[in-house]
Formats: sequence, C-alpha cells, structure tokens
Amino acid sequence: IPCSKFKSDTIMSIFIFTQPFYCGTSTTLGMSPPPPPPSSFLLQNTKLKTKPKLAELVQGETTTIKTKDGKSIEIIIPSYMSHLSDLTTPYQKRPSLQKRIIQNITSSEEKEVWDTMTVRNSKGEIPYFWDVHFSGESVAEQVFSSCHGLVQAAEHGLLQPNYNDEDLEVFQTENGKFVNVDTATDEGLKRASKLNLAKSGLADIITSSSPHPIANQIFTPNNPGRMFTILRHPVDRAVTMYYYLKTATWDPLYNPKLITMSLVDYAKSSSIENNWLTRFLVNKPGGALTKKDLILAKELLKRKCLVGLYDDMEVSLAKFDRYFGWTDGNSIDQDGKDGDENDSNDKDEETNKERRTAAKAAAPPSSSLAKTTTKTEIQKCRKKVINTGDYRHNHPNVKEGSKE
Repeated sequence: IPCSKFKSDTIMSIFIFTQPFYCGTSTTLGMSPPPPPPSSFLLQNTKLKTKPKLAELVQGETTTIKTKDGKSIEIIIPSYMSHLSDLTTPYQKRPSLQKRIIQNITSSEEKEVWDTMTVRNSKGEIPYFWDVHFSGESVAEQVFSSCHGLVQAAEHGLLQPNYNDEDLEVFQTENGKFVNVDTATDEGLKRASKLNLAKSGLADIITSSSPHPIANQIFTPNNPGRMFTILRHPVDRAVTMYYYLKTATWDPLYNPKLITMSLVDYAKSSSIENNWLTRFLVNKPGGALTKKDLILAKELLKRKCLVGLYDDMEVSLAKFDRYFGWTDGNSIDQDGKDGDENDSNDKDEETNKERRTAAKAAAPPSSSLAKTTTKTEIQKCRKKVINTGDYRHNHPNVKEGSKE
C-alpha cells in the first residue's frame, strides 16, 4: 500500500530524523492485558475534553522557532506545560515508596495499610507515560508491572473491589498494582487532582493519552512529571487500528462497517484518525491544523518527551529502565553515567548487587523491595512480555505495494 494512500500523521516529519521513512510491515507487539473497563483504548480519545480554560491558553511561554526556509514563527507553550520537566534538566528521582496501601483483588478483606508521609513530603519527578494507542503501550505497561513491580495510575482504577471514591489506594490484580484512579476521563482526572495523586507518592508511573490535561490538573511545580513514550510509524498504527476496530466486538468503538471495507477504502474514509499525535500534542481536537501547530508539536516533543521506538521495543524499554533507575535505584542523571557503561562495569554491578541485598534485608516482607530481581531476570522478563504479544492486535502483515 503506497504511503500516499494514507492520511499519515503530520508529526511523521519527526520520525524522519530518527529512522528512514517507510510504510513497512506491521509487526505485532503487546500483551495479554488486564480486563479493562468497557472504555479501553480508543474511547479515551472521546471521553477527554482536551480544551483548557481560556486564561490558561493566553498565559504561556512565547518562543520563536526558525524554520528550514529561514522564517521565524512564534509559538506559545501553555504555562502549565512547565509541570512536565524539560529533558535538558537532570531527572530528579523520588525516594522509593517503601510502604504502600495494598488491597488484593482476590480478597477484599486482605488489606495492609502503611504510612506514606515520607514520600508525600519529598520532592522529585514522577514518570509520566504518554499512552500513544497501538504503539506497543500495552507491552510497556505489562513490563512496568510484571518485570519492575511498579504501581501504575492509569484507566484501570475502577477495577478496584469495593471501589473507594473518597481516598487514594493501591490495589493488587493478577496483572500488577494500580492506584484506584481513572486517568482516561475528565471526571477521573478531576478526582485524581482533588485527591492529590501526584503528591501522594502512591504511583510509580502515571499513564494517560492526553499530555495537556495531565500537566494542567495532575502535576504541579512541586510534583512535576517526566514525560516518556513509545512512537510508531503512523501508517503501521493505522493498519493495526483498522484490523482492531473491525474485530474488537468488546470495545464500544467496534465498527462493523469495516468488516466489508477494504484497508485501502478505510484509508480514504472518514473512519481513519486525523493526525492524532499532532492534535494531542498541541491540544487541538478539532479544526484545521496549521504549520504553527506542527512546529509546536515538534518543539514539545523535543523539549519534554523521552522517546522510544516501537521497532526497537526491547532497546527502548531497557533505556527507560536505566534512565529512571527502576532496576538499580539510580537513574542515568543521578549517577552521571549512561546505563551501557554500568552494564560493562563489573565493579558497579557488584555495588548494585550489594545495594539490592541490603534493600531486601531492610524491606518489609510484603513490599515491592523484597521482590527485587536481578538485571538478568528483568531482561528475560522484558523479552518474554514482548514475545508474548497482544492477541487483540494479531493481523496479517501488510507490505507496501500489496493489494491489501
């Protein structure tokens, strides 16, 4: 299928700097996900109103960007986007949350309550995973849970048994630990903001598809986020979306009309997404996109977002691990060394081993620290999750020039 057949995402121009332009095959990555609420995946797009208050649109940083043709264009970055740290500043890791509020999904009576004031009163950044649909986000989220034991604040919060609307809690499922919030809806974000999700220290990672509402309502100057994501070629995303929407009978966005519609016809139809990446980066859900919108999207991605690539999933997830210090407790910015250097340094590895041993001895028996695993075990776990894939995204490979 020629690239011209698709209304490819405007933000595609960003990919050109990191990899050759292609319309290549659609690989299958993902996981066997936790049972999501009916609003899994795409419904997040329709449930979140991404337009902020007018006052917040007016206030912001004015930046002049020079284009390739030598012209200068002024863009305005909303002031609340400063709640997402710039990549030029060193990452400030929060102290590990050694005590959690856990509720086991298999037994609502089994509950352990621990004090979290130490983390609530500490300063540091919270990793914010920008959920770009059909870009391996389900793989990443499974790795965060299964391989690193991280607590996530995502759309799964309503799965909590005996859902508690008044307080933030962490509950346990067979797929990991989650905070009882829903970051996929306006009401969910308002509740998370009211209950001070970022300040609570309960979430190791906050996940959402909408950077602007998250920056505006969840993160604060004292509790900022550090944004990271996985990007995929938009044509490959469109192919996967086509096959998903024509078969996902469990999803409210299931579209039976696609059953009789060819992939090429889908690419020409109004059913295909309209520049999702660009629109969510500039907070413009409707209307025509302009060159200034594209420049703003590229600038925000450049400044704010640590990017991994779908086609290099294993490498990308390993880099995220080293950057945020999930395995060894030291981020790249904290110890001043790239993770590859640490991997090749036997002395550093021995030091990290001693640190893990000490952490296990000091941690409460049921805390995540007591389950710390070695770097090799985490690498094996990562590879297993990637290879397992997501059954929802299984579909024929599509190559450029093919009939379908």
